[in-house]
Amino acid sequence: MIDQSTNLKEEILLLLRRSSFYYTKAPNIVEKISFNGRKFYSKYLLVQKNPDEELIKKYLNGNVKVAIPLKNGEVFIRFYGKEWRRFFYLLNKLLKEFQIELFLFFMDENKRLNIFFKTKEKEAEVVKYLSVKLEELMEREWKILPNETLPKNYNIFPLPSKEVFESQN
Repeated sequence: MIDQSTNLKEEILLLLRRSSFYYTKAPNIVEKISFNGRKFYSKYLLVQKNPDEELIKKYLNGNVKVAIPLKNGEVFIRFYGKEWRRFFYLLNKLLKEFQIELFLFFMDENKRLNIFFKTKEKEAEVVKYLSVKLEELMEREWKILPNETLPKNYNIFPLPSKEVFESQN
């Protein structure tokens, strides 16, 4: 777990600045994606450039919602259920099996638990292991990314909103 003295906003900005491209959320569907015989509709628009200071300023002011691609070794989990404390406890125990103790977590504006971490193992193996173990213990109320059954544009980490940062203070 990230040390309490570590600022969530600072960690998120480091992740954003190291990205070579990013996604912005639009109010409507911007792309229809055909993938493995399925149709996906995305509200995230790919921006093929490094995040600049203007984007960061808009993001911090809450004028734009931003997501970043997951790089090798990065995993994002969103829990939708009511028993988020139990989920967090179980996940924390499972992550220790991979010697993962440093991760970001926050409740988003819709009161969903979001978790982001890096692993030295192959992320596909970690994701598969976590999914199997969690499904043995709880009803499935989460999504774990990356997921190879989803298109690349869906394997992204939506950054927390301005409201989340304000609630952390």
